[in-house]
Amino acid sequence: MPDSLGLDTSVIPNWIKTLRHEEDHQALMILELAAELADAPIAMINLRDGGQLKRWLSLDDNVHESIPINDALCGMAVMQASPLITCDARQQSELARCSSVFADGIRYYIGLPLKADNGEIIGCMSIADSEPRQQLPSSEILVRLNKLALLATEALKRQINQSHLNAEFEDSQSRASWILRSISDGILEWKTGNERLTISTRLENLLGYEAGTLDTGLEALYGRVAFDMRDDFKALIGSKRLSGTPFNCELLIRTQQGDHRWFELRAQFEVRNGAPYRFIGSLLDIHQQHLAKDAQADKLRRYERQQAALIELGNTRHDNSTHLDSLLPWLCEQVAKGLQIRKVSFWYMNAAHDCLSLAHVHDAWIPPPHDATLSTVPTSLTRKHNGLYFEALDAGRALALADVTKANQELLFDGTFRCSVKAIIDSPIRVAGQVVAVICCTESHAPRQWTDDEQAFLASVSDHVSQLMTEFEQQASQKRLRASERRYRATFEHSAVGMAHLSTSGQLLRVNQRLESILGYTSTTLSQSVIRELIEPEDLESFLLQHQALIEQRKDFFTQQCRFIHASGNSVHAEISVSAVEATPEQDGYTLLALIDNTLNHTMSQRMAHEANHDSLTGLLNRGAFKRKLTTLCDDARATRALHCLAYIDLDQFKVVNDTCGHSAGDALLIQLVDVIAAGLRKQDRLARLGGDEFGLLMSNITLDDAEALLEEMRQSVTNFRFMWEDKLFTISTSIGLVSIDSNHNDPHQLLSAADAACYEAKDAGRNRVHRHSESGDEVARRMQEMHWLAEITAAIEEQRLVLYQQPIVSTLATAEPTNELHYEVLVRLKGREGAIISPGAFLPAAERYGLSAAIDEHVIRQYLNWLAAHPAHAQRLTMVSLNLSGHSISSPSFRDLLVTMVRDSGIPGDKLCFEITESVAITRLGDARAFFEALGALGCSFALDDFGSGVSSFGYLKNLPVDFLKIDGAFIRDMDTNRVSYSIARAIAEVAREMGMKTVAEFVGSPEVLASVATVGADFVQGYALGMPEPLEAIAILSNTDDNQEKRHADDPA
Repeated sequence: MPDSLGLDTSVIPNWIKTLRHEEDHQALMILELAAELADAPIAMINLRDGGQLKRWLSLDDNVHESIPINDALCGMAVMQASPLITCDARQQSELARCSSVFADGIRYYIGLPLKADNGEIIGCMSIADSEPRQQLPSSEILVRLNKLALLATEALKRQINQSHLNAEFEDSQSRASWILRSISDGILEWKTGNERLTISTRLENLLGYEAGTLDTGLEALYGRVAFDMRDDFKALIGSKRLSGTPFNCELLIRTQQGDHRWFELRAQFEVRNGAPYRFIGSLLDIHQQHLAKDAQADKLRRYERQQAALIELGNTRHDNSTHLDSLLPWLCEQVAKGLQIRKVSFWYMNAAHDCLSLAHVHDAWIPPPHDATLSTVPTSLTRKHNGLYFEALDAGRALALADVTKANQELLFDGTFRCSVKAIIDSPIRVAGQVVAVICCTESHAPRQWTDDEQAFLASVSDHVSQLMTEFEQQASQKRLRASERRYRATFEHSAVGMAHLSTSGQLLRVNQRLESILGYTSTTLSQSVIRELIEPEDLESFLLQHQALIEQRKDFFTQQCRFIHASGNSVHAEISVSAVEATPEQDGYTLLALIDNTLNHTMSQRMAHEANHDSLTGLLNRGAFKRKLTTLCDDARATRALHCLAYIDLDQFKVVNDTCGHSAGDALLIQLVDVIAAGLRKQDRLARLGGDEFGLLMSNITLDDAEALLEEMRQSVTNFRFMWEDKLFTISTSIGLVSIDSNHNDPHQLLSAADAACYEAKDAGRNRVHRHSESGDEVARRMQEMHWLAEITAAIEEQRLVLYQQPIVSTLATAEPTNELHYEVLVRLKGREGAIISPGAFLPAAERYGLSAAIDEHVIRQYLNWLAAHPAHAQRLTMVSLNLSGHSISSPSFRDLLVTMVRDSGIPGDKLCFEITESVAITRLGDARAFFEALGALGCSFALDDFGSGVSSFGYLKNLPVDFLKIDGAFIRDMDTNRVSYSIARAIAEVAREMGMKTVAEFVGSPEVLASVATVGADFVQGYALGMPEPLEAIAILSNTDDNQEKRHADDPA
């Protein structure tokens, strides 16, 4: 809008619609006065809009809303920019042709143009009548009409200016509202005298409330501030009431969930006439920043403790009469302080390296001097009984166990410490490459995740102790010299970590011996070097940026994983810590670099990763790695419909070489044959040794024909190869099975089986050939058999030929003393058309494959609930019944709803029903299982995981499933009386289940010997042939009726 009150005609068309709907009473009065002066019934004001004249005000609502400017009398007045006055327009030919005259009947007309300040005609005020006049108005009336036209123009200006102001005000409100919605802060406002705050929806959301549900009272706000901050917060508000300056503070505020979160309050009081008028502020959620700051502070405190302990260790002074044993209490105490841990013990290794003997135990929980050596058992550990533990020490790595309940018992000293220890971190001490002692740290409160810096700290301590032990073995004169040097150089010269002084430009001013040892350079070479020459290029930029920030005092210290260049050219993997040392009058400022050598750990990690995926003899992929790559190819074939191939290669008559020349010859043959086979492969092909003389080959992006041609060339190369061992010459051949990996054949297990079968068909056909797998013969027969069962199962359900059996589940307490519990599992059998009973192993696989398992589950459960309803006495005696469900049933919401209805309608108490699913179903359908358990659990039903331990057996997912029973897989039960591995696994499952509040059932208890073993592992229930064979459900009903009749007769007997 222009600054003056002149009318900006460029914006007139944009406001016409608005002006037409806004009544200006002054303009309307002007129009009525003009009509009265001119003695005419019709009066209007039209505004120009391009080629149209649009009505603004009119005394008659029947006037046109819009008329063309070239077809109206008012338009002619606008275009000639001067008044148009006629007593009878019909008598003037130039006027009679316009629609205002011939269509609307206007004859008497006065048109006065409306002019803007810039002279532009913006409209016209018209006075008219359908009756002609004999004479024109007097000049006095015309003058007064012109003045009225000017007044109408001024009214129009005011109306447009007001519309501008209204629009700008609405736009300002819209932008303010948008800003409030966009910012992440919550806004609050309070005016003096008001007991409630005005708060933004964003603030309510930050505190967990729906819009409009938060109590906005002043006292309610104070009450949400953490109690220990409340008084200070009120005092701060009081002190700022009259300041009128912005202020801020950090507050813990209670959310709708009841927890407290950190917010930053930024606010200001508006002061008027010496008194607070308004308070406005914002709350920013800074909770995560606070947590991060606390975590960083914890890490810094941990680092400071460790550095203090290392400095204390580095400041250790001893003379010729000092022995390491006298330092052990102090040494263990420093480790306990550095790690903030309860117990630290020190063990010596004997000369034969097969026994550790306890030397000292520091226990922070007992009074000073915290010596628990005499009360600790065991006092010795032998390699014979703790083989895995000694192997870990031999490997030179620290043993860090975050949770001993998940560790191999041999790593826990054969379980000796299991009951009192929750976490362990042990570090071997080496002298001249041999383990001479061990520092053992134990956490007794709860499992503990050992951080990298804690492990590095303990390794540094071990290095320092190793150095001490070496020093104690030196000559007396060398000991005195090192003691003096240690006093002079403090922790720098003899630190367990490599250390150096760096100038601001990165020049090495001073280095310690440890750094020389780690990097392999002499001190002379290092003192002539700059740090950028010693760091690998990939890590240099990050180091230089952080070092510069240290020099510029933008940070106090930094740590970094960094690779250094060894004198041999190899990389040294290290963890460095760099801090700034301020200048003094005696010396310039410098930076102190501390370096811990992690090369051994890095090398061991790489070696273990390689060994985990490769065959030790041939260097090829091993079976596990091969299966993973096969799975990847299967996924690719499924997703992209690409073609790949799998070959199974078996050496013919390999046993002849082993039997004739020994296994060394066989190994040599395998190594040479790998080179022969690999020579004919493509770059992208992957060869693996699957075991013995069997190999697997993955060929990506290749058709079956091309793969067969490539394998034929490879087979011929092997045939042409001659193996010489001593004086014997051997000819080797291969039998190869080939299978295609495509969108229809992409199951890794089935493909391996198919390739293996094709390989055996190649052998059966005479060996030394390539055989393609085809789905014929046995495969077709198997599928035909499954289709037969598909029809048979459907018919059996319709004809009621599914028969219910039961097998008892007995409490382990009842095996020693009989109880009245009636607990069993319902099993299903199929009655053949001739009456033969068919076991579930024959027909359930086909049901699973073709989606009939849910129908079987529904039939079995419905049949059993109906049977219980028909035998109320049995239902009354029933303690619990286990009912099996398939994966299809678990995944079906409709089946779940049906089952809830069936259980509720049956009237059977839910606590008598236990639904079983297999462990593999629970893992692969975890979400479905959780939903199923919630729905049936609401009725009081129990749940069991069957075949537990047969799959991946991760206890982690059990936290998310309300499981009541774990049925230990029969593979661990049936031979546990003779197989210690099975016994240990079963016991571990029972122990974990007991800790998690679950009951365990041992299945497949087939003999009294197994039953006796089960009793010792802590299982709660047993099931198997030794307790009872599966029997028809009707048989147990007959037995129950017999027992009931006997009890009734005894009750009626007067004796």
